Amino acid sequence: MPVKVPIKVLVISDSFFVRSTLAHMLRDAGMKAFTADSYKETMEIMPVKPDVILLSIDMHGISSLDILL
Repeated sequence: MPVKVPIKVLVISDSFFVRSTLAHMLRDAGMKAFTADSYKETMEIMPVKPDVILLSIDMHGISSLDILL
């Protein structure tokens, strides 16, 4: 029987409500959710190698494109 590996999702938003709500919903769906609220925190988490990134378009202090590049 194949081993079921949970999908790793990184949620990046400067809104605590958005991060916590999405992470809770993803975990309830059986996924492994990581959250970050800034560019610095995102770079600290990136060694995790997420399968999916949910990224807020409008974040204070940095462009979302900077995080993706």
